[in-house]
Amino acid sequence: MRSITRVIRKVLKFLIVDFMFNILGDLQKQPLIMWAMIGWGWICMLVMVTSVVYGLPDLMAAA
Repeated sequence: MRSITRVIRKVLKFLIVDFMFNILGDLQKQPLIMWAMIGWGWICMLVMVTSVVYGLPDLMAAA
């Protein structure tokens, strides 16, 4: 169980922390439209993950 938690933490660190450091490091160089596109991308990712999580039980029941 601990190894699974470590793997999940490493994946989250890679996806969130490293990504945010790259973006925030270039904070002065990013135009506002770029921030809007990045935010829109995160919203789209959250919607996709949520739809998979909520749709998975229906797919499992149909199989």
